[in-house]
Amino acid sequence: MRLPSLLIIALTLAVTAGRAEALQWRGVKLDPEGALRPQLLADAIRSYETHDRGDLNGQVAIVDFARPSAERRLFLLSLATGHVETYLVSHGQGSDRDHDGLAEYFSDATGSHASSLGAFRAARRYEGSHGLSLALDGLDPGNRSARSRAIVMHSQWYVSDRMAAERGKLGRSWGCFAVDRGVIARLVDTLEDGGFIYAGR
Repeated sequence: MRLPSLLIIALTLAVTAGRAEALQWRGVKLDPEGALRPQLLADAIRSYETHDRGDLNGQVAIVDFARPSAERRLFLLSLATGHVETYLVSHGQGSDRDHDGLAEYFSDATGSHASSLGAFRAARRYEGSHGLSLALDGLDPGNRSARSRAIVMHSQWYVSDRMAAERGKLGRSWGCFAVDRGVIARLVDTLEDGGFIYAGR
């Protein structure tokens, strides 16, 4: 029997040494270094519990679209250890119409070229026009068209530390989660066939 989320999640907002204490989930301290905003982390874990039908693999990628694209705002979280790795990730052209590096608009509409918020389940890898890619299924009303829109995770030349440093922002995708070419294999290997992606702000 699944316990209510409030019994599983103990989120303490008391500040210790200048930051909130780590979220405790099923005996594991998540993100002990405090890389993620506590509320976004709690939202992602609640969404994971809501969507888990025994087909999720305990690997969670949380994208913080409240942060500018030049910051490492993709957080790869292992629910088994609580460890977090950080990566750069782009947002869609339609989400950043003035190309200032901030995502402000979100849509699931075909042709919007915008990013979508909500939960995704990672499916299978494939080789596409951008090389190694990861198919995604949207799980929420605001991203259910992910498959038909071809919203996936892939790599692109315009996502790199050099791009972020020189231009103060990354390039924009057509709504996909575009990452650095040097990390796409790591992310696909970790998330394929049951990884959970939560995009919030």
